[in-house]
Amino acid sequence: MAVLVWLDGTAPACETPVFRYALERWTSDPYELIVFHRGPLAQEHRSTLAYLRQKVNDHKLPLNAQVRAVDLADPQADTDMSKLWASLPTRNLPQVAVRRPGRLAVSGAWSCRLTRTEVDRLVDSPTRRAIARRILAGDSAVWVLLDGGDEKLNDEAAKTLQTALGTAAQTLELNPTAVMNAATSLSQDGPPLKIAFSTIRLPRDDPAEQPLVSMLLRSEAGLVDEKFAAMPMAFPIFGRGRALYALVGRGINPQNIAEACEFMVGDCSCEIKDLNPGVDLLMTVNWDAGIDGSMISPEPLPPLTGVHVPLATRNAITPVVNAPGTHADASSPLGMLDVLGVVLTAIVVLVGIVTVVMVARRDREAAAGTEPAACTDVEVDGKERP
Repeated sequence: MAVLVWLDGTAPACETPVFRYALERWTSDPYELIVFHRGPLAQEHRSTLAYLRQKVNDHKLPLNAQVRAVDLADPQADTDMSKLWASLPTRNLPQVAVRRPGRLAVSGAWSCRLTRTEVDRLVDSPTRRAIARRILAGDSAVWVLLDGGDEKLNDEAAKTLQTALGTAAQTLELNPTAVMNAATSLSQDGPPLKIAFSTIRLPRDDPAEQPLVSMLLRSEAGLVDEKFAAMPMAFPIFGRGRALYALVGRGINPQNIAEACEFMVGDCSCEIKDLNPGVDLLMTVNWDAGIDGSMISPEPLPPLTGVHVPLATRNAITPVVNAPGTHADASSPLGMLDVLGVVLTAIVVLVGIVTVVMVARRDREAAAGTEPAACTDVEVDGKERP
C-alpha cells in the first residue's frame, strides 16, 4: 500500500526545503549573450569580446551565460538573430543583446554597447553580489523591492514586506525530518539550515543596477507595461539567484508574501527544476564553491505528482544541525544499521514498484487504463499581482 501511495503522488518527494534543494541541486540556467556587429570587429572590441568570453569560462567565478557573435553583414546570418536585432529599442553596433533562459524567454532583456565598462555592469553588480552573499550565509530568500515612481507606495510596500517577512520567520517551521537529516542529506560546509528572510530596496534608476532592473522586469510577461511603472514590485530570490515571481502594487500584501515564503520553506514536492516557477538571474557567482558541493543523492526518486501544501503556521523552532543525539554517525554500529535499513527499504520499494508496474501492464492488456500523471507545476494561488 505504501508503494501505491507513493506512485499516486500523495507522498512528498523529499523533506528538503525548496530553497535549500534549489541551492544545492539546481544549476543556474544560462543566459544567451549575442554580440551583434557588422563586418570585422576593431581590436578594442575584439579584446572586449574575449574578455566577456573569459568571464563565462572562468571556473573559479563563473557567469551563467553563453556568448555568441553574429555578423549582420553575413548573408547567411540566422533569421532569428536578425529578428532579435530588429526588436532592440536601441541599435548601436557593436552591441550585446541578452536573452533570458526559460520557456517564456523574452527577446532583448537587456542590451549594451560592447565596451569593458558596459560588460562589467552587465555581468555583475553590488545588489547581485549582496544577494549571493546573503544566500550563501544562510538566508532562505532575499526579497528585492524594486521601487516604482510613487514614493508613498514604495514606503508602504517596504513596511508591509518587512512586517510580513518578520511574521513568516517567526511562525514558519522547517520539516522536522529535514532538520534531523540535514547532517547526512546536505553539504556539511554549506550555510546553516534555517528560516531567514531579508530585503534589499532597489531604485529603478540606479545606473549600476540597470541590467538587474531589466532582468527583473522581464522575468514575467507584462511587467514592463507603462501602467505598472509607478508601482513597487517585490521579487523573492532564492536558490542560485532564482526569482520566484513578482508581487506588484497591492499584490504586495501579507497573504501573498506568506504564500511565497511557505512555498520556498516547504518540502520540495517537485524536484525537476523546469517544472517549478521562477527564472534565474544573470550572476557571476561560484555557487558550488560556496556550498562546497552537494551531498544530496545524484539519483533522485522519480518525479511525483502533486502540489506543495503550505506548512501550517506553528510556533517557530530553532533548527539544530549535527546536534548530539539527533543522528547517528555513519561509522558507528548504529549508523551502519541505519545505512543497512535504508538499503533494505530501497530494495523493498523497488520490488514493489516492479510488481505494481507488472500488474498495471497486465490490466492494460485486459482493458483500457490511465497512466500515472507526470510531475506538475507547483502553483501558488493569488501570486498574480497586477
